Amino acid sequence: VFALCNESGMESGLKRKVLKQVIENNIRVFTSPTISPTGFPFKIVSIAGTASEAEVYESRARICDLGFLRNIFKDENGNINYRCSAEPFNDYIRKGGKLEDTAGRTCLCCNLTASAGFPQIRSGGYIEPPLVTSGDDLFAIRELITPVKMNYSAEDVVNYLLPELKTICLSN
Repeated sequence: VFALCNESGMESGLKRKVLKQVIENNIRVFTSPTISPTGFPFKIVSIAGTASEAEVYESRARICDLGFLRNIFKDENGNINYRCSAEPFNDYIRKGGKLEDTAGRTCLCCNLTASAGFPQIRSGGYIEPPLVTSGDDLFAIRELITPVKMNYSAEDVVNYLLPELKTICLSN
């Protein structure tokens, strides 16, 4: 719920799109077992025009140039190096990675910085697509928004969560 509040770093147009889809009950959160180069499952929100769509994902050139989620390894000479299963196939394999580890991977670094309104702009004008991640509790924000009031603050979230937190604290 904090990811979509007024104070969050999500790009405002993308945030409005997500909130609108929540209000319209036209949103889906799915768990992707492969999208993260870390190998951990990620919960992805299906949003038109984002890397959650197969055609957007497939049109993206494989690149990992921010490198926030790269894995460290020792190469055959004992030198420290980095690889990412979202980088170009040949680069990953050349560094000792396995082709099967690249299936379905995307550069979360590039996609999530685009979600924050800082997309990388590639040669030829290609703009990195955003990707919205969320927990299954995305629908909880219906308690904080209405079709007329499509925004809420971090304070609203704390007030929403506080009764539950008080109950947990008092029961311990």
